[in-house]
Amino acid sequence: MWNGVGLLFADWTRVIRLPHGRDAQPESERHYDARAAERSLPFRAYLLWLTFPPMTLLFLDQPFAVTLVYGVLGAAFMPFLGGTLLVLLNRRRYLTEGRSGWLSNILVGAAAALFVVLLATDLVGRLT
Repeated sequence: MWNGVGLLFADWTRVIRLPHGRDAQPESERHYDARAAERSLPFRAYLLWLTFPPMTLLFLDQPFAVTLVYGVLGAAFMPFLGGTLLVLLNRRRYLTEGRSGWLSNILVGAAAALFVVLLATDLVGRLT
């Protein structure tokens, strides 16, 4: 799970940083290089983010806080996943059959919105 989420984050940052319509090679002809993604700064930064904050809380004898942090991070992951899928699967560089349709976009957007509400409810419940 750690490797997959880190790669998803690295891909998201790569796609967000690309200027619109300025790629020399179309997305459909590009070969995905997982090794290059694993050496990228966003991938490594995300792995550090997943590793050190929970370990710090564990060494401070706060095991309940570790559970709390992972619960909140897990709740924050689903809206991130929904948004990432909306961005990645609606690129104009993809062939038409590779892009998401309107029904898929509505369902993924609704799921992401639902998880944003659940995240807010979870945070309010834990902080009050």
